[in-house]
Amino acid sequence: YTFQLTPTIVALDGAPLVDPFVVTYTTVGYLEVVDVFPTMDGQFVPADSEITVIFDRPVVPLLMSIDADELPNPLQLSPQIEGVGEWVNTSMYVFTPAQALQGGVTYTASILSGLEAVDGATLQTPVIWTFETSPPEIVSINPDVESVEVRLDAAVQVRFSQPMNQQSVEDAFYFRLDTPAQTEVVGRFEWSDDSQGFRFTPDDLLALQSSYDLGFGEGVSSLAGSADLR
Repeated sequence: YTFQLTPTIVALDGAPLVDPFVVTYTTVGYLEVVDVFPTMDGQFVPADSEITVIFDRPVVPLLMSIDADELPNPLQLSPQIEGVGEWVNTSMYVFTPAQALQGGVTYTASILSGLEAVDGATLQTPVIWTFETSPPEIVSINPDVESVEVRLDAAVQVRFSQPMNQQSVEDAFYFRLDTPAQTEVVGRFEWSDDSQGFRFTPDDLLALQSSYDLGFGEGVSSLAGSADLR
């Protein structure tokens, strides 16, 4: 915008304005999203991830004396996710899912246009991006692979990267003596409260100086999304 006073202006004593007076003003730009996490088109995103959006300027007041429910909720997710969104500062919004994201699923995140910043700037166009969560993985096994001198009363513990469908894990799990007969080890499963790990305790002691094979067949799936084990 340009503000201008021209020489046609005359003072009360008759003196004219000698030269034009011109001032140019530039208004604030549109509100913009400068970063998101998970990143746009991100792959193998951990199931326990939070969704973060960072804007280029304050969107909410610095002094948040107002109720949190009155603050804008800029983020939409598809498939929908239950959880809690929070402005961790004036320009950063973080959404924490109530449960782990579905494994092996492509999510679409969007921020609608029209969101208004503290200075009155608005988001001109919608911001839409996608990311894909990782299918479940095994993150730890105890005893370790190729372990020796394993105690005869040892239990096996397996930990996954996300909550699992317990029945699918137990159906696909095998633990057997490495002999031509491949005798199966009978035992019981105990699961962690978060369904991300289990302990398998054999009913009987393991055989002396013997090798055992442990593993999973097909069909091991996550609790949400039903993605198969990588």
